Amino acid sequence: MKVTFIVGNGFDINMGIDTKYSDFYKWFLVQEESKNIPSNIDSNTHRQLVEIMGKKNLPYWADLEELFGKEIRNFQNIDLVKSAKEYLEVRLNTYLELQQKRVKIINENGKELKEQLDNFIIQFIDLSGRYSKNEQYTVSFLSFNYTDIIDRIIETTKNTLESNCVYCLPKHIHGLIGKTLILGVDSEEQYEYNVSTIEECEDLNKSMLKPILNSLTRGKEVEDILNHINESDLIILYGASIGGTDAFWWRKIGDWLKEKAERKLVIIGFIDSSYAVSGTCQLALDKYKNRFIQFSSCNKQVEGRILVSKTEDWMFKFDNSVISVRKKGIFDNLIMS
Repeated sequence: MKVTFIVGNGFDINMGIDTKYSDFYKWFLVQEESKNIPSNIDSNTHRQLVEIMGKKNLPYWADLEELFGKEIRNFQNIDLVKSAKEYLEVRLNTYLELQQKRVKIINENGKELKEQLDNFIIQFIDLSGRYSKNEQYTVSFLSFNYTDIIDRIIETTKNTLESNCVYCLPKHIHGLIGKTLILGVDSEEQYEYNVSTIEECEDLNKSMLKPILNSLTRGKEVEDILNHINESDLIILYGASIGGTDAFWWRKIGDWLKEKAERKLVIIGFIDSSYAVSGTCQLALDKYKNRFIQFSSCNKQVEGRILVSKTEDWMFKFDNSVISVRKKGIFDNLIMS
């Protein structure tokens, strides 16, 4: 049985690092207050970017992408849009490098790490009602994150004793720190900019639309990711906000779900602990399902095969003996040169 986990920022947050947009924004402001502004962005464009980022209390990265798409109409030309976006991506790359360095995978405990990971996977599969101890599971991780934490976890377990869970090397949907890092929106409807020519439209799309950016810079990797999705028997979505700027991927998963009646999608939704046991818990979980149906254009016929469950304390909670996270210190606020 082929099981695919699609993980979002909630995975890294659960690991104990500060990768919420609000965490990055606080760090970003420290850098800007230093007056250490690189020469590749002019002061007016920089000011506009800072204003956009501080305009609203943004809970998710997708919210920043959506807001940036709406606000680019205020830039004087497309080159300034690209300059602001590239500046943001460079800052984000630096911040996430600092964060992922805080996570240490203890290599000599690879056997114990795999045992813990296997246990998590089994419990996740059991949520779908499809676990059998006699079945072999080929497990893939597709990550919306730019960090390499899941890569290091899988790498550490690969030389351990076999079990009924076999792991494929992870794939990154939007790139990896130090390589290609993709931010943007899903379609032209998600940005507001008055282009005057077809050439201008194409130029802006190559900078703003994530499906186009992925196709231009990571075509083979995207093809591999789509193959993993299409070959899956079960998909488990963990730690993702299911935002509209990733609608391309929700449509692909929706298409996969429609193809065969035995396929199931499990969505793990984060529920704030203050009302995790109240009557509003189910309403909050329904929002995850409704967002997926909205963006994937799924119909009522597959709705019954979309299962939603709230996050639990056991999910990807590795012991300190196999994964340790250094406390944030002074070096995590280093100014970028």
